[in-house]
Amino acid sequence: GGTGMYVLEHEGKIIGTMSGHQQFREAYQRAIYMHGGSTYRVDEVSIKGSGGSIILSKGEPSRRTNPSLFTTLAEPNIYEGRRWESEEAVAIAMYGKVTISEMLSHIEEIDETSGDVLDRWGPEFNTAKFSNAHACWIQREGPLDAEEEGIFALQHLLRVGVYFTIPVDTHDIFPHANSKENKIYIVESYSGGIGIARKILEKWRIMLEHGIAIAESCKCVKGCPNCIVPPRSREDLDKRQGISLARRLISATKDKHHYEFANGLWEPINQ
Repeated sequence: GGTGMYVLEHEGKIIGTMSGHQQFREAYQRAIYMHGGSTYRVDEVSIKGSGGSIILSKGEPSRRTNPSLFTTLAEPNIYEGRRWESEEAVAIAMYGKVTISEMLSHIEEIDETSGDVLDRWGPEFNTAKFSNAHACWIQREGPLDAEEEGIFALQHLLRVGVYFTIPVDTHDIFPHANSKENKIYIVESYSGGIGIARKILEKWRIMLEHGIAIAESCKCVKGCPNCIVPPRSREDLDKRQGISLARRLISATKDKHHYEFANGLWEPINQ
């Protein structure tokens, strides 16, 4: 799993496409999948060459499936990097190729009306590796203060900000956060990339500002699907902490960066 392109078929008609990586995460066997505002059930995943097809039937709107997904990212190739060192923080922005390893341990089907778990199972194909993904990642070095513990909200502030800054579709990217390293990623869904991550490296501060504006304009307290929470997400987010951390990152990087990453080393630049 995790490679190629898949077509979505419903009643013999192609209604869309998705990457192999997205298929592994969202359209696995028996999954409840949202497409174009409608709810579908994945009846069959058929592999053809490097991709395949996903056969859908109409699903019940009150049902959802929650996968228990464990994800790790490695950074085998760094193409560009920038580093800021200030009294406020040391911040790093990088662009490169990442290798993503994922495992589905179990899946639950839930009735959203009652909250009951209707079924629970282990998938037959439960591991995937995506070895040629392009990504941009932002890191704040050092421990975070208590009021800054918004790393999981921060990834979605950046994700939402990307949509309002460059022309992308919601399926073109996905976020990831590493709380131990205070690092967030925006990863391109397509093998080899289509240039999105490179643009994020150039504009990530503007994107965060857009994400902050959208989150603050929403009347919710902690975050909701109208602002930064992805549809059907089970993540425990607090947009207030994410906004606080985002503002500190923007402030710490307001001046020109002090170092650039080249040939495997950080090289100082002339100010």
